[in-house]
Amino acid sequence: MDTISEIQERHDAVKEIEKNLLELHQVFLDMAALVEAQGQQLNNIESHVAKASSFVRRGTDQLQDAREYQKSSRKWTCYAIILFIVVFILLLIPALPHIMLMLK
Repeated sequence: MDTISEIQERHDAVKEIEKNLLELHQVFLDMAALVEAQGQQLNNIESHVAKASSFVRRGTDQLQDAREYQKSSRKWTCYAIILFIVVFILLLIPALPHIMLMLK
């Protein structure tokens, strides 16, 4: 009888090991599914980061262009003001003797 109970105990132990291995297998399958899903999320994040980098690069280029346009605009504004002052002075010079007579 000893041998039969010993065999039965070993059989039960083997069944328990088999059950534990099946559970472990299921855990690995679940883990693989999670890794796959997270891999997809990481790919999406990587894609978004690449797009954001492209947008930032284009934005930087556009800011540089805007800075150049602003410098050019300031330069032409200064030229226009100087031209206005010169024209004003040129118009004022012929009228200056009349203005001086009126002030006396």
